[in-house]
Amino acid sequence: MKDITIFNKNLLLYRKNNKNLDKIISILDQLDITYYIIGGAVRAFINEEKPRDIDIIIGESDIFLNYILLKNNFIFHKNSFGGYKLINNNIDIWSLEKHFMFKEKIYSKSIENILYTTFNSYDSILYDKSNHILYGDSFKRTNATKIIKPIGDDNALSKNPNIYLSIIKLFKLELENGYKLSSDMSDIIYYYLNNSNENNSVESIYNTIFYTYCKHYNEYPKNNIISYVFDKIKKMFFFK
Repeated sequence: MKDITIFNKNLLLYRKNNKNLDKIISILDQLDITYYIIGGAVRAFINEEKPRDIDIIIGESDIFLNYILLKNNFIFHKNSFGGYKLINNNIDIWSLEKHFMFKEKIYSKSIENILYTTFNSYDSILYDKSNHILYGDSFKRTNATKIIKPIGDDNALSKNPNIYLSIIKLFKLELENGYKLSSDMSDIIYYYLNNSNENNSVESIYNTIFYTYCKHYNEYPKNNIISYVFDKIKKMFFFK
């Protein structure tokens, strides 16, 4: 209950400074639409931090979501995960049916399975805003032990439209926040890096990760993150 109170307090404060977020949430509430705020934003609000972006999944169809966005004059484009990115607001919103993990039929559509779409325990948290329920047992265990484990279907990572960004975020957590990857998480990362890399070289993976980092964060890598990632990858390959 304490986490829910903190979450709602900080979400309300954030909405005051983000007109588009306030607008879309107000519309969803007025229409009595079931929706979920997922991942990093939930963690940030609970930890009294400012989120980098907001991810929302709604229970209505993609056609209806598209209609809502157009009718209310939102400016948006399709994102790589099957949803919509609201321009200049760091907000991504999906219909449940269009989330890539459900579209690819890796999981059936349910609240519990939304938690598995993240493929790692650190990101496995969501707030059911409509019913005021916080789901995040895997995240809580990860936060307590500082060990990030894979969750759900191992094939989830291979279906991810941006495998490299997901891996970068995990390595950043190791370097900057003191988390560790479990051995099975490291094994999964090695497997998919090895099989997704056409040139089959550590150097080509490094170049892809460098480009992905700059594109996503819109900045030159900080805190030696790329060197750290490169060293981790070399160790994965040389010791297999």
